[in-house]
Amino acid sequence: MPIVAAAKTLYSQPMFRMMLSSNELFHSNFLQWICETLTEPPAEQEPGRITVQAAEKMAIILGHPLMVAPGVSYFTVHREENKFDLLLSARTENSKKSTPWLAVEVKVKSWPISTQLENFFQGPLNETGHLVLLTLARGENINELLDIEPGRVSCISFSALAHNITQEVNLAGVAPQYINWVNAYSNLCVCLDQFFECMRQQCNPEMTIGDVVELGNTLAPYRLNAIWWKNAIDVLRSEVSSKLHVIGEAENFLLEPNFSNSRGILHCVIKQPLIAWGADLELGVQVQGNSFRLLLTIRIKEEMADRPAQLHNLNGKQARELAENFLINAEAIGLFERRPALAIDEQIEEPLLFDSQSTGGRGGFTLTGYANGPGHGFADYRYKLKDAVTLNQIASEIVKILINDEYHRENLTLSNFRINQDLLNLVLEE
Repeated sequence: MPIVAAAKTLYSQPMFRMMLSSNELFHSNFLQWICETLTEPPAEQEPGRITVQAAEKMAIILGHPLMVAPGVSYFTVHREENKFDLLLSARTENSKKSTPWLAVEVKVKSWPISTQLENFFQGPLNETGHLVLLTLARGENINELLDIEPGRVSCISFSALAHNITQEVNLAGVAPQYINWVNAYSNLCVCLDQFFECMRQQCNPEMTIGDVVELGNTLAPYRLNAIWWKNAIDVLRSEVSSKLHVIGEAENFLLEPNFSNSRGILHCVIKQPLIAWGADLELGVQVQGNSFRLLLTIRIKEEMADRPAQLHNLNGKQARELAENFLINAEAIGLFERRPALAIDEQIEEPLLFDSQSTGGRGGFTLTGYANGPGHGFADYRYKLKDAVTLNQIASEIVKILINDEYHRENLTLSNFRINQDLLNLVLEE
């Protein structure tokens, strides 16, 4: 099925329109209702309280059957509990203590991030609980990515969830007026998976950024451009990560996917603490849509008595100006010194990746600064990517900037770049 046809099918469903208002919460609310519906008779139970049998049946529906410890009297099921979208906890009569048993994290418009998942196991799930990811992403190797005990996390696709609901929910126990809702939800889950499978097949490392942008614009009226862009950025992130792993540099850089202003963002940086200033400096690359940026950000984390006076109580505008000063003066000691000089003369060979006809500013690039809040400034040299550049080519260029000296003074890379006192003095003099 073509991806646009899959988008139209999804968009035609009332359940999908309802889901758009809250995404993850929509699914956790519906799953909580299914939990309580499995308890017979549901009208006699307190809200959020289910039987042991209902909890066991829900674990089967979520694709991970679990044993219930002896002595458990009943379960509670709550949404948005302890940062989980849904949490089933074991309880005993005459005791206020509850034991987290099965947690559900729903991911519709974003992908599972290892740091977030690992944090879950440092809290309520640290000893006994199991985490199920209901996700559009495929999670065959999820446990290999996590620094936790193997088998503590499992994934279930939306289509598998729909199949399990059909098999395990006793519709005879569901009020007749709600049976169509159960069937409609199952159909929604199947269509979500169909759309994502189309997306997986179409978006790959050899797709051009021009096609990524065009298809994102096409999917926008169907409210699916965010999912599309997050998938595309995840493909780019994966390519950068793989290339960094091959050369043993993956641990040195932070790769953060995001979404803003109807475009996906990949933030690839190395952090350098400015101890004397109580600040972090981030150096690297950011890609948003077809915009390619060589960036420097500064974030003032804490007030320090011996910090220069002009750095106290910085507002957003002042932090932006500070970041711009850093970026301009860092060039004096080699950072981004050899960045592409885009063709402003027809006799100069035009770089492969960048479109010289659509950039402005000095030397064919645009210097941009942003205020991201008090004490947080952002500055970059900005280029427009050519439509024909592939995600794989963009990933290769990012890695060159991070670990080679192609963009910097000879023998200088982002990993060995160090802020010295002369640079700090230059920045403060501006």
